[in-house]
Amino acid sequence: MAVLTSPPASLPYVVALNCMEGCHAQAEALADVCVLENVGLSEGMLDKLERADVVLVHSLHYLPRAAQRKLSASQLILCLGSSADTRPVESSLAEELGLRLVHVDVPRTDEVADSVMALMLGLLRRTHVLAAQGCTSASWFAGFKGAWQGMRRLRGMVLGLVGANAAARAVARRAAVFGMRVVYCDPEGELQRSPRAEALMRAVGEDRGTVEGVLGASDVVSLHVALTDSTLHLINDDTAKHFKKGAMLINASSCHLVSDSAVKRALNSGRLGSCGLDGVEGNQWLEAWVREFPNVLILPRSADYSQEVWEALQAKAVAVVRAFLTSGKVPEELVLDESFGGVEGEEEEEEEEAQWQVLHALFPSASAAAGAGAGAAGAAANGGDGGGGSGVKKGGRTSGGGGRVSEDSRRSSGNGGKSASGGARGGGGGGGGTQTDALAAAADKLLPDCPLQDGMLVALQPLSSASATSSSSTLSLPAAFAAAFPKALFAAKRRDGGASWRFAPVEGISTQHPSVQFVIVCDKDLLGCRSVFAGGKFLQASEAGDLLLVNDDLDLAESWFFTTVSHHSNGLALSLTNALHSHVELQVLVHVLSGG
Repeated sequence: MAVLTSPPASLPYVVALNCMEGCHAQAEALADVCVLENVGLSEGMLDKLERADVVLVHSLHYLPRAAQRKLSASQLILCLGSSADTRPVESSLAEELGLRLVHVDVPRTDEVADSVMALMLGLLRRTHVLAAQGCTSASWFAGFKGAWQGMRRLRGMVLGLVGANAAARAVARRAAVFGMRVVYCDPEGELQRSPRAEALMRAVGEDRGTVEGVLGASDVVSLHVALTDSTLHLINDDTAKHFKKGAMLINASSCHLVSDSAVKRALNSGRLGSCGLDGVEGNQWLEAWVREFPNVLILPRSADYSQEVWEALQAKAVAVVRAFLTSGKVPEELVLDESFGGVEGEEEEEEEEAQWQVLHALFPSASAAAGAGAGAAGAAANGGDGGGGSGVKKGGRTSGGGGRVSEDSRRSSGNGGKSASGGARGGGGGGGGTQTDALAAAADKLLPDCPLQDGMLVALQPLSSASATSSSSTLSLPAAFAAAFPKALFAAKRRDGGASWRFAPVEGISTQHPSVQFVIVCDKDLLGCRSVFAGGKFLQASEAGDLLLVNDDLDLAESWFFTTVSHHSNGLALSLTNALHSHVELQVLVHVLSGG
């Protein structure tokens, strides 16, 4: 459907002001409730702004004054993805102009953490310096001695985190994989509001108590606090004295946390060896900094951006527009206030705990304490005894084409469908009582002496079984696989186009290859399989019987019942039935690669 340029009178008119180029998909999604048009900053925009019922902008503050004056109190103004620094400014301006402004944003934890690691690795490996030499010869080592001197490895370095928000904890997880030691301080008290997050952070790092304590102990310092009166110019001439000589400073939070001049003096004196910044306070210094300091990397405020973030932002904006035009209200769960970016919600914390479990399975020597801490965190948060599994979540995602699963469709459990973090036998739960005990007893009957444990690293082989073909209503997928691929292992493979993953048999591959390795997640009588190669995504079944790796959450489509268990000469033969699509059954031979 083409995007209309003149709205019919029967439908409300929505203007995306230079923030949704090529918005055909969004316009089609809203075609029954409004006409959506992306309008550029041109002479004709003022009339369209005045006639619009809803206006989408990147920033109200940076709109031309003439455009601001065309907006009215009867319109809904959606501000997409404004930063934590500018959000209060945007709100104050909207109040001054008498406008109804709503902030729409999505979590960007992974983007910030990835950018921090990219800056850190780029500076330590001096990739920007070496790439600028333009050398294609094998003699680079002798010809560019000055360029490669100072290249360092991450392993064994101490990473200091000033702040303990979600991004800081994501950086800590990544640093653990690289073999770094972690120290931190929590000046904002983020961890006090989340026992689970506190347990996870204490498991992987050492709390140094103060900013100065972190600076003095760290080879690399990364800032993860919000901009407040007390954190403005947190890094200044006084605090810079506490840096370990030659340390690296990384700042992907507010650029106002760092005094540009103080950092420049610290670099000149050698107190700081290098720094990576996502933007600087005085943009006029950018060119001079990059030219003068080869040990400085500066990004254009891009650390929290990704294609996934932008797509999620647009999808959320469409949902807000639809809700507003159909009900006259903006759902609270779809918008945020100026405190956005603090402690994660319960579901995000559960996902964080699950990521620690995967990390522990893959790198036990680097994260043994973190894995133990994750179990303790689950116990502290849920009132249980702290097994390893992350429970089936309320209202979580199902397979790609479905919506949220209703609570009635879930298996009954002692805590309303959401399991405490229990082991393979569902030990310890927040619910307690006879119902939980009865479930545990039922699981024991179903799984007599089953050796599978939460956190085990396994490989799965298709197994032909008579039971797979005994019922015409059952999709006998592995039986056919086993016949066609007698020596195959199931592997995570990119689907056509590379945007998603499928679960398919592959021949001629070792169990040591990450693509065939899966981490077991046990939750009472349910089992989940997280793919190592696909970044921890769970194996799920669709209604049509497709086997996919889509979601990071353990929901019904990603959960499997043990219907039979038998020992086999080469491993453990399992028959699994999908919890959401009971007609999909798997027969697999499980090869245990490492214990839970």
